[in-house]
Amino acid sequence: MAGYAKKWPNSQNAITPEKSLSFLALDLNTLSGSNELIKFADDSTLLVPEDSDTDLVTEFNNILAWANTNSMVINLAKTKELIFL
Repeated sequence: MAGYAKKWPNSQNAITPEKSLSFLALDLNTLSGSNELIKFADDSTLLVPEDSDTDLVTEFNNILAWANTNSMVINLAKTKELIFL
């Protein structure tokens, strides 16, 4: 992707692929206010408390749908579920 923005005149203000990921991530939100989505670089963490009004499966399906809409792929091999007791 290096040099991608250099194709346009005045590329100083061009939206490079690296910048566009930041803009895309702005519209990725949880369905429930009690759930939390922590985003950092190309990684994210979804926190769903036990007493949430929206369950983990529904929230994760929302993330999958967002990724599909934005032509992105979730690497399910790197996706983990951690349950705290």
